[in-house]
Amino acid sequence: MIVAAVFSIFPSAWDLFAYASGSSASPLGRWAIVLGMLGAVQVAYAIYLIQLPDWTTVWMVTLFALASTALYAMALGLTIISGEDGWVVRFLQLSDKVAGGKAALWCLCMMSVMTLLAFFAGRISVRWRQTEAVLREAA
Repeated sequence: MIVAAVFSIFPSAWDLFAYASGSSASPLGRWAIVLGMLGAVQVAYAIYLIQLPDWTTVWMVTLFALASTALYAMALGLTIISGEDGWVVRFLQLSDKVAGGKAALWCLCMMSVMTLLAFFAGRISVRWRQTEAVLREAA
């Protein structure tokens, strides 16, 4: 989960370092802030998972990963459909990333990663719950 969070904030961190070093002529985009906040929430869920290891915690991580997948899917659709002149793209200051196709590719990549994370977390949660039920019946 933490590896996926670090992977998800990589473009945001890259843009932040370019802005801080002065090598970027453009200001820090809103998309970088939103991506950083989503990554921070993902790290918080990873810490939650470490602190409370239970099947219900893993299930909550599954639901968060599914919600993140839905957000990345919506962002993918918006970047493909609206193009550079869409109001969401202008609001998030993503025009230069949409023009090169970077935003759509990143959304597709993160959607795949979060889907896999949700799948495996869901499997772990269901198996953990079944194991606890079997152990409760045996006792």
